[in-house]
Amino acid sequence: MSKQSLSIINLRKDTEIAISAQQVFLNINPSFQRQYESWDNKLKTRLIETMLIGRAMNPIWTVYNDEEDSEEVLDGMHRLTTALSFLNNEFSIGKELMELDADDYFGKYFNDLTPDQKQNIRNYEFTFNKLDSTYKNDQEKLSDMYELLNRSSKPLNEFEFQKPVLQAFYKILEQHKALFFNSPLYPHEDSKRGKIEEEMGKWLAFSDKKLLKFSSTNDMYKKWKVEIFGGDQGKITNESVALALTHHSNELSDRLSRIKYVMDKLKDMKLFSVSWKRKYRTEYMMMVMRTVAILSSNEIFIRLAPQLVERFSKHIIEEDQNNEVTNGRNCSFQIKLINTIDAILYDVFEKNNDRRFFPKEMIDEKLNEQEGMCPLCKETITEHQKYEADHILPWTNGGKTEKENLQVLHQRCHKLKFS
Repeated sequence: MSKQSLSIINLRKDTEIAISAQQVFLNINPSFQRQYESWDNKLKTRLIETMLIGRAMNPIWTVYNDEEDSEEVLDGMHRLTTALSFLNNEFSIGKELMELDADDYFGKYFNDLTPDQKQNIRNYEFTFNKLDSTYKNDQEKLSDMYELLNRSSKPLNEFEFQKPVLQAFYKILEQHKALFFNSPLYPHEDSKRGKIEEEMGKWLAFSDKKLLKFSSTNDMYKKWKVEIFGGDQGKITNESVALALTHHSNELSDRLSRIKYVMDKLKDMKLFSVSWKRKYRTEYMMMVMRTVAILSSNEIFIRLAPQLVERFSKHIIEEDQNNEVTNGRNCSFQIKLINTIDAILYDVFEKNNDRRFFPKEMIDEKLNEQEGMCPLCKETITEHQKYEADHILPWTNGGKTEKENLQVLHQRCHKLKFS
């Protein structure tokens, strides 16, 4: 860690100006900062008074971003933003002065001050504790520093802690989150401090085909992030996230679109009762996510949806009502709920299977027999590539849904065959 003192006029928020003037490019609101909530006028006034009388403040903490050649503020964003805002005549001094005479300053903007007073503001030196770029690229180190710096203030939540490293993943969530505002899964019209992003992350965790052991929804999401984005020894870094997204980015986007599709269809079919939606949000969330996890396509879901809605309503919602289940959704309840939903999904699928669709177990066995090779292109189907089951003799021509009539193809090859 290094230290430096800089006056407010030597801090630049524009990188080109900073470079030309050989001054510090300061990123006051980097991607990992929590949503900025402006101070009230009392706090602003006290800060300007501190600058006018030259009293020292606590250091500003920054971390160096070597990719953008900038200092990103970890702690002290409000102080710097307020000082620059006053310098730009965006607010006036209030009455809440502690040492200076309010009659001399109340209502004054920066341009109303005397030349000496302006110099006190311009030349006020902030002390910077500057962390090197290793903190920027190491989630654990950055999180520890966040926690240390925020113990005496409003603590950062999980989303804000992990945003520096999971920024690319959060961009995917950002692209889809507007689809879910004011919906059965998220009945709010906005999101503060990553609230909807955290919910969407949990949806992805519970809609994954590989269901991890968990003790709570938060625990599930945390373990899922390590499973998907963890590199060596399960450590999440910028590099491990970038590598994971080269394989999973499209799949995650597609899954969010499927979640939206299933949610809307179940809503249209009156599964989501207005009077129940708040009380049974856990049940609704699990029904949507497990449907996405188990039924491999929207086409299969639509074919089975009427019976699923009937079974879900009878065996989950009505049963919860009869048993007077409360909002205390602990882990044992959630596990039992998932088991019930999964059993309904598999049962409805098997009973209504017109034998057009191959069961997953048969597909896995066949892929193993093919030694992971696609029969059409003669290339290996890798772990991260999409594949589909195909009738060798088409089902429409009387082909049977049996392993002897099954071949597992790359998704692209399957589409090519149909075309």
